[in-house]
This record gives sequence, C-alpha cells and structure tokens, in this order.
Amino acid sequence: MDQELFSPVLLQEIRSKFHYVKNSLYGGERLFLDSVSGALRLKKMTDRAGAEIKSYAQKSRIDPASRHFAAVKERFKKDARLFFGADSGHIIPAMSGTHTVYRCINAVCSAYKDAGKNIVTSNLEHPAVFESTHQFAEKYNLERRIADFDRKKGVVPVENVLNLIDKDTCLLALIHGSNITGGVNDVGEIVREARAINPGIYVVVDGVQYAPHRLIDVEELDVDAYIISGYKIYCKKGSGIGYISERFDELPHWQMRERPAGEWAIGAEDESTYAGFSAVISYLKWLGGQLIAIDGDKPGTEKKSSFNKKNFNDKNEKGSSKARSRFYKKTMVRSRFYEKNNFFESDSFNGSERIHDKSSSGERDNFDERRKIELAMEKISSHTKGLMKLALDGFEGYQGSGNIEEAGDSKETGETGRSGAQGNYCEDKSGDSGKLKNAGIRGLRQMKNVDILGLQNCPGKRQPAEPVYSHQDRPDHKSEGQNDGQHDDLDLEGRTGLIAFRIKGKNSNELAKKYFKEAGISLSTRERNIYGRHVLEVLGVDDLIRLSVCHYNSPEEIKSFLQATEKFQ
Repeated sequence: MDQELFSPVLLQEIRSKFHYVKNSLYGGERLFLDSVSGALRLKKMTDRAGAEIKSYAQKSRIDPASRHFAAVKERFKKDARLFFGADSGHIIPAMSGTHTVYRCINAVCSAYKDAGKNIVTSNLEHPAVFESTHQFAEKYNLERRIADFDRKKGVVPVENVLNLIDKDTCLLALIHGSNITGGVNDVGEIVREARAINPGIYVVVDGVQYAPHRLIDVEELDVDAYIISGYKIYCKKGSGIGYISERFDELPHWQMRERPAGEWAIGAEDESTYAGFSAVISYLKWLGGQLIAIDGDKPGTEKKSSFNKKNFNDKNEKGSSKARSRFYKKTMVRSRFYEKNNFFESDSFNGSERIHDKSSSGERDNFDERRKIELAMEKISSHTKGLMKLALDGFEGYQGSGNIEEAGDSKETGETGRSGAQGNYCEDKSGDSGKLKNAGIRGLRQMKNVDILGLQNCPGKRQPAEPVYSHQDRPDHKSEGQNDGQHDDLDLEGRTGLIAFRIKGKNSNELAKKYFKEAGISLSTRERNIYGRHVLEVLGVDDLIRLSVCHYNSPEEIKSFLQATEKFQ
C-alpha cells in the first residue's frame, strides 16, 4: 500500500501548494473529498492568473503588453499540447468544458444535416454530451443512438458501442471517465474498432473527469476532439480547453473571417486562463521532476535513486508501466517535436530561459517535459487508487503514513500550521512511530448498510433491482451488457478516484449535509435531475453520494470519512 501512495514528505509538500486543503473558504476545518465537483486551486495558478487579470493588453497592438499577451497565449498552446500529448491538430479555448463539447459536436452535426446519418453516444454521459447530441440530432435531422452502460461496472462495454456503429455513423461522442460511477471507458479500443467499421467517423471525447487522474495521449487514442475543464485540473472556472484534429478544419464552425481554419477563438481572449493553465502544467512538471529522484535523499523527493534513463529503458524491456512504454515507442518522433516547440523553457513566459534540473553531481536532468508529466500522472493515478482501496477495504492491518504536518501559516484562516492535517478526526495515533494504529476500521465494502454503485467486485452486496429503461431516441437499438454477476476481485485500474454509494434508508442529500455539519466532510450528491437522471435510472436509485479523491488527499482523510460513515450507516 505504501508504495502506491505518495511519501509523507512529498504529500506534505503537494498539499502546501493548494488553497483550502484543510479549511473551508468560510473558515473552520473540513475534509475536502469532493474533487469531482471541482478540484482545489493551485496557489501558483491563482498568482499567475491574478497577475494577468490586471493586464489591459489586447493582441496585435503597439504596446509591449500586447507582445506579452501573445507570449502568454503561445506558452498556453505549447503547454496544452504537452498535456494532451498532441503532435498535431489545434488547441481551442472556450468558456467551459461543456461549451467546448457543444462547439465540437455542433460542427460535426451541422456538416451532415439531412444526410441520413446517425450519431452514437451512451447513457453514461455528462449532460455536455448527452444534451448536446440530443439537441443537435434534432436540429440537423440525424438519428441518435444510445449505448447502454453496464450498471455493475459503471462503464460502457465496447461491444455495446460497436453494435450501434455503421457506415452511416458520422459522430461518436463518449465520456472517458464517468463523473457519477467513476468508471473509465476503453476509449482506445472503442475508437480502433469503430474506425475499422467506419474510417470516416468523427470521435469527440469528454475527458473532464478523466484529466486530473490519468495520463492523456490523444495521438494514441486517435480521437478528433478531446475536451477538459480548467476547474477540474486545479485551474479556474470559466475555462474549457480542447484538442481538435486537423479534420475539424473542413467542418463549418463559428469563426472570424480571414482567420486560419484552426483558430477557434472569438473576440477578446482571457490571458488569465492561459497563464493559469500554464501554471498547472508547471506544477505537474515539478511533480514529475520530484519523482525522477536522481538525488534520492533530497527532501521532498521520492526515493528512487536507481531510477535513471538506462534503468528506465531496461525496465520497459521487461514490461514496465504502459504509460512509460508508450512514451518510448514514440520517443524519436516526439523528441524532435519538443525540441522544435521549445518545451524545455522555464516557468517564465518570455521563453528565453530553459529548465536545468540538476542532481547533486551537477549533471543536467535528461528527462524531457512530457516524460515528467507522464511520471506525475502515473503516480497521481497510483495514489488515488491507493486511497480508494482504503475507502473500500478499510484500515485492518494497514500502517499508514501518519498525520501530515502542514508547514507555515494558513493564509485562508490566519491560523498557524500545526501537526496533524486533520487532528480533530485522527485521534488514534501511535506515539513512537507517528503512524496510524491498526484501528480495525471497516471499509465501505464491509459496512452492511452501504450500497456501492457502479463498481463491480464488491462481494456480498445486493445490487438494486434491474430498472426498466427504454431509449426514447431509438427503441429498436438495445445493447447488451447489463451484467448481474458478482465478482470477488477488486480492480481499481480503470477508475477515476470516485466511489458512488448510498446508505440504506437514508436520503443522500440529507446525509451529505450531515457529513458536513457533524464530521466536517465535503461530499457531493447526484439525483434524478438534468445532471444525472439518465445515469441514475440505469443504476436503479433516486440519489447517491459521491466520494471523490484527488492526489492531494491523505489516508488520514479517508480514515476520518470511514469513521463518520460507520457512525451514520
């Protein structure tokens, strides 16, 4: 377990880089386990964005501030390419992730108006996709087909999507990671098989929930559009960021005349969003740099001193992680791409400096910037998976990392940082080692009154009865995959740090209020409204609670959550 989680020292440093890690915006301690509603904001991001908000500059002006704006935008585009793993295509900004999705889906659908075509999506979608496909299918006279998700696993089976695709399918729009079940769809396999059926199909992916937890590689996924939201990845609200392939150049879309086909920005642009996003990428590169750990004894660095470039290649030959092997399959192509685009530049926006991460021997770090992001996202995924295991299986026999000491003063509350990130809740500590005692705290899977939803592999749990569900859009297209089988193994590889659950006989909205008022824990709910009706109907429930963790969360916070749940259930 400890190998999956960040070390206590590095986790402490990570937490120090975010606002409101342990305190509410309005004061008072609280545990933030609601990243699905929006991640905590990076301090560096708010500093950068705040500095740019003060700017009066417009592009293409004589004022030097105008040149600064251009540099900020160019840096943003480079950083976005780096994050998406994009060797080609365009980066487009929008008001939100939903706004970006609407623009992309409208562009595809409008091109096939009255052409006898169909579009395919699923009933696991966020309204960004579910509503936009409904509206534009009606507007442009297209058939809309909906693939069922597996209510036990919380994902859309590959075959359910492929059964609906044919030579007349012009668009496939899918969510990558669900914001209700936490399941991750096998987008790579779905796209490969879909293109085998129809090579000309356009693929739009909603990656908003996926982005903060797993590595994105649009080239490997072979998608035409991939969309994320700033506020889910430690940036600001009012910002959507999309990658689109060059195939979108041929589609009709809102655009100022005389602009290049790949330029989707309209009107005055917000450089604070651009600068804020670049600060997020800078943070991920910092985190990846810590994980490289050439100097394994350096404080704040993971102890992997034997992990160098030679060993990295050797490990891949023996079957190391998929993320790393993917990187080295494309190293020769990408290294030329990164050199061309100057992805070794420093945190400054002028691009005149280059990063020189040095070990104690003074040798330059040989790992490029995409590599750092890959390593950061791999460890982020591992940490959130470790936290989910603790939430599901509890703390029997587990020796945790101990309370985390928060360094410095809290700017939000004016309180001095003190030992114990959640001292009010984690009272069961061993005096000598500083580690959590084996308190025998049960996980969600062992609590008899807790129903876990959309996550197969929860033995002993009776799932809700199969709901009656029919497609209003295309009743003759019923897909398979509503699996009622139970599995005893626990596989969290394909999850996004989210567990949906209910406590028998309790209203989830009222229970979430109780978590906050009595235990100081922030959780979110979903009910049968515009944001989740179609998903909850399949799950067979009226409401649910979402426990959602991020890489800045600690084992102690999970322990406190389980203690509260044991009391409430």
